[in-house]
Amino acid sequence: VSSSLPNVTSWSLVATQPDKRRGRMWDEKTPPLGTGPVVLSDLVLGQEGQGLSWNNRNATVVLAPLNAVDRMHPVSLYYQVRSERVVPVVHATVALYLVEKGIAGTQAALQVSFDQGLHAGVNEFEPTLDVSRLEHGSYVLEVSLADDRGTVLSRRAVTLNVD
Repeated sequence: VSSSLPNVTSWSLVATQPDKRRGRMWDEKTPPLGTGPVVLSDLVLGQEGQGLSWNNRNATVVLAPLNAVDRMHPVSLYYQVRSERVVPVVHATVALYLVEKGIAGTQAALQVSFDQGLHAGVNEFEPTLDVSRLEHGSYVLEVSLADDRGTVLSRRAVTLNVD
């Protein structure tokens, strides 16, 4: 916000594309990125069959812009982790919690854990999830990173609709 506009308390961004496409989006539900020695980015969900992708330097990241996926096809997850230092082992956990009546369950319907190392700077990860055993419905997908003592270093979540 410019200092020449002292009464401005919010702003919006309008993006346009060629071919007369245009859009406007605002988001009040996504929390800002955290601060600290290890920080997770937003979580990007994708599925090959939707035919949408984003070219991120030398990698192509598949997208599912509405966070809705077909449970019979694998789901791609893309995220970045910014680390202030080298971390030899971080325990990553991806968990999906079924949402019923607007409330996420406390027991994961699906949980996958794996270890990964971090170098100083930005690290990129692209795990693939098999959601074929999940019921149709809305889920909260959460990624958490913990150190070797089990202390959570960073956590992010996104809503996922499984059809």
